[in-house]
Amino acid sequence: MLLATNIFKTVPAMLSFLVLGAHFFRSGNYGIALMSIICVPLLFNRKPAISTAMQLALIAGCLEWAMTVFKIWQVRTSMGEPWQRAAFILLSVATFTGASAWLLRKRWLPENSIIAGSEKSFELELEKPCTGSIEMSPTALAIGWAGSFIGILILALINSAFLSRTDNLLLLVGSFGASAVLLFGAPAAPLSQPRNLVGGHVISALVGVTTYLLLGWNIPLAAATAVATAITVMQLTGTLHPPGGATALIAVIGNERVHELGYLYALAPIGLGAMILLVVALITNNSTRRSKYPIKWI
Repeated sequence: MLLATNIFKTVPAMLSFLVLGAHFFRSGNYGIALMSIICVPLLFNRKPAISTAMQLALIAGCLEWAMTVFKIWQVRTSMGEPWQRAAFILLSVATFTGASAWLLRKRWLPENSIIAGSEKSFELELEKPCTGSIEMSPTALAIGWAGSFIGILILALINSAFLSRTDNLLLLVGSFGASAVLLFGAPAAPLSQPRNLVGGHVISALVGVTTYLLLGWNIPLAAATAVATAITVMQLTGTLHPPGGATALIAVIGNERVHELGYLYALAPIGLGAMILLVVALITNNSTRRSKYPIKWI
């Protein structure tokens, strides 16, 4: 489990540095592009100073994306051209880069550390039989309804107000409805925790897109392969989240609008949508003194 945790925390940073390298290479900053690529192998260095430096580099990258959004807004506004699509994509990349910096905290933990010990206890909880003890009090039911309503409403409003009319992007996908059931109906369940929510969706999206690119000539085969592979990869990385199966399936059987996104599908709508639901869950599921969410972050 410890190895899976470290992989889960490192892969987003690797992707962030690679995307930053491509960004700087395209803009002609070849030195910074090379430095971004060099940062990838440095992620596997266990020295705290190196890890801190990598975090600072990712934060700087996040600021670079934000400044790029501002520049695009200035240029396209002055020329009377649409800027929302580009801004949405780059802000999603900036969010992902910032999240990858946060995930780099406290990697490569010794087995006797407090956090590693909490992981072991969490694994023991996963092994216990399900008792079905979902809170059914009026307060819990009201919070669950309000949380799911607000979460899906935000996704739907952003989707209709900024994306549906002018852009070839989307933010509202069916698998988020299933995630809402877990997040707001059973927030204490192991499969409802942030690691499972965000990791399960993003990993499944990557698997689904890859499967479609490889086997898109045979949709039934691609659909079955995507779901089965997504489940296995989620199990291996400790990010099992049942709606992830639907996320992988949508990447295969979705319309052309979904297919044209390519790997951007994993970032937006999937990654960004999962983060929005997580923020809503953090607010609503902690709205009373008795409630606590999450039980475990990573």
